[in-house]
Amino acid sequence: MIGKLLNNRYLIEERIGSGGMATVYKAMDQLLDRVVAIKVLNQDDLHDEDSIRKFRREARAAGSLSHYNIVGVYDVGQQDDIHYIVMELVVGKTLKEYIKQQGKLLTSDALNIAIQICDALRHAHNNGVIHRDIKPQNIILSKDKNIKVADFGIARAVSSDTLTKSKDIYGSVRYFSPEQASGDTVGVKSDMYSLGIVIYEMLSGRLPFNGDTPIAWAMKHINDDPIELSEIDPNIPKSLSDIVQKTIQKDPDDRFENIDELRDSLQKFKEGLPVEIEMVKKKQTISRHTKRSAAKKPSKVKANSKKRIITIVAVAAVLLLVGGYFGFTWIREYLDVPEITVPDVTELHLQVAKAKFEELGLKVDVVATRNHPTIAANHVISQSPVGGNKVKKGRTIEVILSEGLEFGQVPDVIGLSKNEAEVTLFNAGYLLGDIFEEHSDTVAVGDVINQNPRPGTEVKTNTAVDLVISKGKKQTNVEMPQLVGLTSQIAMQTIVDNQLAVGAITEERSTEPAGVVISQEIEKGTTVDIGTEINFVVSNGRTP
Repeated sequence: MIGKLLNNRYLIEERIGSGGMATVYKAMDQLLDRVVAIKVLNQDDLHDEDSIRKFRREARAAGSLSHYNIVGVYDVGQQDDIHYIVMELVVGKTLKEYIKQQGKLLTSDALNIAIQICDALRHAHNNGVIHRDIKPQNIILSKDKNIKVADFGIARAVSSDTLTKSKDIYGSVRYFSPEQASGDTVGVKSDMYSLGIVIYEMLSGRLPFNGDTPIAWAMKHINDDPIELSEIDPNIPKSLSDIVQKTIQKDPDDRFENIDELRDSLQKFKEGLPVEIEMVKKKQTISRHTKRSAAKKPSKVKANSKKRIITIVAVAAVLLLVGGYFGFTWIREYLDVPEITVPDVTELHLQVAKAKFEELGLKVDVVATRNHPTIAANHVISQSPVGGNKVKKGRTIEVILSEGLEFGQVPDVIGLSKNEAEVTLFNAGYLLGDIFEEHSDTVAVGDVINQNPRPGTEVKTNTAVDLVISKGKKQTNVEMPQLVGLTSQIAMQTIVDNQLAVGAITEERSTEPAGVVISQEIEKGTTVDIGTEINFVVSNGRTP
């Protein structure tokens, strides 16, 4: 592949690394003159339709996202039997490599990395994308400890068969949620569980489970309880240990409600604020032996009185009759609930929407929140059922609420070319603003000298970022132009055009026509400082 030109645009320069189903290369985008990463599907998987579908799904999933903490996807294509994805080239090491290097991370570093992963997952989840393969191998860490999440291509469900056959499953199964390991439906809380395992590993330097095979490892996720971090290392605060413990609960319902809740807890701990974690108590189970023992206990009810039995039967009959009557009445009233036409509350404030629903006897449930480029925060993006449908009174209407424009960190584009800066800003969700030009002794022509807002500033996405572009070094001298033979008017204009100043003009007798320059004080081709006064002599038209 080295030296190959894909689609007359991407020149493959060197191999960066490889995974279970693809190899990644460094390449030059000759159209935009920038360095990119290209992920190429391995030859062994070309005849496997499932691998090709998974590869394309990764391109679609990652391509639909634009966030500072997610590796940007620029292009996807196919040339002959080569399937490839063109991505942002991120210089750094994987989080797995960093953990191996450090043993275990400082709490502050682990928190910063975990919060950034939360930000990436929140953006993905708000856009309907579940990563399904969060692990340190898929987290790229730059020198300044900013992270980029990569690889959005794992399958939706994992069965024991895929655990046995997949070439790249062993690394992933160490971080699988119990529902993934058992082949159940995977949701946003599956990504949360995997992130919890990553945080556990960052803080302790080890994984909570161990196994000789993928199946054995998967069963640990399903059945075993991990040792709490505070027991492994007494220096880890109990509140932080509880946050991680709640994140890796077996039952998704026992975890945090969403990534935002997890991020808020981590942020509070980072800021030294109190964090209260409500852990679900494990239900105690009654053994079969206990049940059998209970069943063998003799009853204290005496059944030797016919009279008492008859009385009980009679009372029971009356209760059945009365209960049947009232039960029938209740069912009839339940089935006879009036129908309500659902109002359309999209783009209305949540409180206004609630008032409309409650007035009609309907309930409302906010099932999700997400960023929106045009709908203000706390206003309804969508509802289910939609407006105009008829439902029973008392029905709950589900709504998705806007968080407004997403806030993010403005990327650093200083030193990039104008084209590279524009692409970087676009991938991070920002617009190219006004362009200004200035001279610079250090920055090459066409590269960015400065930007506003400054790098790292937290502002809303879709904000325009103004750039100052270098015009190169400011010129301080020029070559003296030829003036002899020109008319005095043209000579003066030539002096001004060359950033020089017109000096003294004198006349002398000459055979040249009147007004023609016959001599100049500084010879043509001499280097002179900009702004130097130039003196010259013109003919007065009189013969000497």
